[in-house]
Amino acid sequence: MDGKLEKVNRMPEPEGVANFNDRVWVKITPEGERVWNEFYAKMKGIFDAAGTPVPKVERDADGWTQLQLHDVAHIFGSELYNGNPVSPVEMEFRTKDPSKKE
Repeated sequence: MDGKLEKVNRMPEPEGVANFNDRVWVKITPEGERVWNEFYAKMKGIFDAAGTPVPKVERDADGWTQLQLHDVAHIFGSELYNGNPVSPVEMEFRTKDPSKKE
């Protein structure tokens, strides 16, 4: 596997329906990088005895990061609240690959 998330084989969803296993594209802010690094450092301390480095945020040429929706919720959920002056992600996200023009 090349590190890219693959779509789970399942029946196509009706328009407007999504699944937490679906891929989404978000733009992670500098605050989001701090949250990301803190999250993975904590996970590393719990699960990793081999010294695996904290994964870096991977962005495409336009700044989009591909994650599964449940990962967005797990990593950034505690920081996504109304009135947060330093959001970890931009408020707009994509449910289709923004690099593929339709």
